[in-house]
Amino acid sequence: ETPTQPTQNGSTGQGNKKAKVTKFTAKAYTGKVILKWNRVKKATGYRIYRSVKKNSGYKLIKKFSKNTFKYTDRWLKRKKVYYYKIAPTIKSGGKTYVGSSVKIKVKTK
Repeated sequence: ETPTQPTQNGSTGQGNKKAKVTKFTAKAYTGKVILKWNRVKKATGYRIYRSVKKNSGYKLIKKFSKNTFKYTDRWLKRKKVYYYKIAPTIKSGGKTYVGSSVKIKVKTK
């Protein structure tokens, strides 16, 4: 297999697709969601995306350092379903690769 180069949108090379968050949780509150995740070996950071649709419309909402494992998404609409994705980032050879993403669904209170 030949690793692919990162695309302009930061998608991953084949060698880094194995990097994946294995525990991603969400707790809903009134107008906010608290997201937590586990450390991924070799990750240099994390990216969180949000959408109101399960399989499309995800927008990058925040980038994190390798030592951050919690985020509170505030000012959300009440009683609305949101979908989140998290993906680790890995820097290699001066380029940033994005690992496989994990999705979660949550409804605010």
